[in-house]
Amino acid sequence: EFQAGVRSWVWPAILAVPMWLTKTLGLAGPGLGMEFARWGAQCVCIGLELWSLMALLRICQRRMPEALTWTVGLAFAIHPAFAWPGSQTLIDIPATTALLWAVERGFADPARAGTVDGDGSGDAWSKGRGRHFGLAMACAAMLRVQLWPALLLLAAWVAHRARSQARLREALAATLPAFLGVVLLFGLVDAFTWGGAWSSLVEYLRFNLGEGGQAFGHMPADRYWAHFAFAFPGLRVALILLALWSARVEPRLLAVLLAFLIPHQLLEYRVWRFIHPALPLLWVCAALGLGALLERAGARLGERVTRLGALLAMVGVLASSTWALREQSLWRTSWLFDRGGMPAVEQARGLTRAYAQLARESAAVDLTNGVLPQGGAPGRAHLGWSSDALRVEHPVGRPPNVRGDIRAPRRIILDAQLPAATQAGWTLRWRDPESGVAIVDAP
Repeated sequence: EFQAGVRSWVWPAILAVPMWLTKTLGLAGPGLGMEFARWGAQCVCIGLELWSLMALLRICQRRMPEALTWTVGLAFAIHPAFAWPGSQTLIDIPATTALLWAVERGFADPARAGTVDGDGSGDAWSKGRGRHFGLAMACAAMLRVQLWPALLLLAAWVAHRARSQARLREALAATLPAFLGVVLLFGLVDAFTWGGAWSSLVEYLRFNLGEGGQAFGHMPADRYWAHFAFAFPGLRVALILLALWSARVEPRLLAVLLAFLIPHQLLEYRVWRFIHPALPLLWVCAALGLGALLERAGARLGERVTRLGALLAMVGVLASSTWALREQSLWRTSWLFDRGGMPAVEQARGLTRAYAQLARESAAVDLTNGVLPQGGAPGRAHLGWSSDALRVEHPVGRPPNVRGDIRAPRRIILDAQLPAATQAGWTLRWRDPESGVAIVDAP
């Protein structure tokens, strides 16, 4: 993707800061390994997830009982569907934070703006809140094009809420400078790195709206529905029904959620991580629906029913989280699982450990990786600390052949290929006992 110029360098640049810092402090580098550098990058994502959690709690505390608020927060904090991706350096993590921040700022309750927002003015569109809304909207829009329908609907709701031209002008005056500033920053980064303002955005749209949209394959229409059962075992039906019921109390949030999910369902390439930014809002809507049902039941049967319902919801979150963690069910939603099940997942983990092993060496040797499951596109990457770093070739989509013309003097292969490699004169350098991934040197 970066060779084709369809990605902005803003997110990699942010991740590069803690990685550079670990090298500067002597914690990572040639001969030291890259664990600290990787942890530094992951800490950025964990920090963003904590920011997302705070935004999520603020959205909930304005709309539902405290017990349900903490149930949603607990789900986001411990459920593998959130906790595991939250430490990965995927673009979906900052996109999720930006979306939740935008929703929290856009749907704040004006009657309590002075107490909740902390500006003391009671004005729902203070300069501070408008600036935050503009920053969040721009970050979400520039990080993930797929968020545009939901963001447009969110902006329409905010404009409708202004109720008068004077209020609308006030909101725009507070929001637009921050929004345009972020958009300009992304444009300048593209101009510096790709040679044209917003070049990555243009190329991304051109690729996905053209033939590239079908380049990665076709998925079954019920793929997301099936993966909901893997990601949230035991809760799939309840989450969907309760979220739909929330339309009776908060239709705006449900509309934003559907504006994100429906376009993804219409696409033929359906990957679980694509809808990751919508999952926190799904839980909010489900909690709102549950709160509405418990309020109705409490009015008839007493407040004990409300407390019991909230307790059962929390128990359900804990049970689903434990189930998903024990069965490693989230891996069933991955691209790897489609191409080989859990053995392919274990191979990918072994590949990561192989890279970590190679990064501990100070000498850079070109490498061919023959471990990734077949399918996808070939590519090249760099692993190391400078332009002379380890150059990795990924011949994905072509069957590995240790006897054939191999460009690199080192190769990552599987156990099943070791006998052929040994007969061809290759030397075993390192082997991961858990996955059978091995590093061999050319004769």
